[in-house]
Amino acid sequence: MSAILNQAGNPLGGEVKKNEEVHQAAGQEGQLRFCSLERRVTQGCRVAEAWRPDSRRLKGESVLLALTGTDGVGKSTVTRAFVAELNARGYRARTVDRWDIVADSRYPAARFLSHDIKDIRTCIADMPGTSRLLFLIWSMAMALEGAREEPGEIVVVDGYWMKHAAGEIAYGLDPEWVEALVAGVPTAHLTVRLGLDLTLAWQRKQGDLVPYECGMDPACSRDSFLTHQRAISDQLDRWAERNHWPTLDSTRPVPRIVADLVGLVEQAEHHRH
Repeated sequence: MSAILNQAGNPLGGEVKKNEEVHQAAGQEGQLRFCSLERRVTQGCRVAEAWRPDSRRLKGESVLLALTGTDGVGKSTVTRAFVAELNARGYRARTVDRWDIVADSRYPAARFLSHDIKDIRTCIADMPGTSRLLFLIWSMAMALEGAREEPGEIVVVDGYWMKHAAGEIAYGLDPEWVEALVAGVPTAHLTVRLGLDLTLAWQRKQGDLVPYECGMDPACSRDSFLTHQRAISDQLDRWAERNHWPTLDSTRPVPRIVADLVGLVEQAEHHRH
């Protein structure tokens, strides 16, 4: 991966600083098959199927929820708003990020890491694909170790392993090896796929693109972004179909997406009783 930084100094991409709604579609390129919660239920993707069979009651022991999707879909913005709404409704919710392990006494085994997250990201960007994915999965699993010790909380993870795993498959890693690797990390009780037409994702990412999100194209061209993100989207679609992940249309205003997410949580709680 190129170590070229985006405008925020992040060679791996990540949070989109701007999340204004982009209303003008640009043809059919990169179009995702996404739908509202109501439509997903009528198509047979029921919450009871999406909820992992070994999951625990939401207001009992801690529960892990993952939001995933391509770059530019708005995962970070939706995650923050979702956690805030859960807390407002009386749940105990928080986010966990892989970078929580840096310079934090809860993770003494990670003390070898530099305290400079920008520098760590640059080093990861220089890794070959296998090493890069191993580090990303390890750091996320390590971060979750602290979250496990907080019973009664809902832990919401932006991206979790899914987007990075799909990205590395797009870069040529063996899908079977990748799936065997991620099988060793905690299973999300509920994973929700955020869907967005890739041309709109491209527009949202203007000024915040990195080569890693664009098939390693240093110029971060539109075509390279769409081609690479389409490969990620296709892999996420396959996992969503196989694992019954609900898919929500992220072209809508954030409050509407959050309302659907809260509805999924409440329906899952109902099914667990």
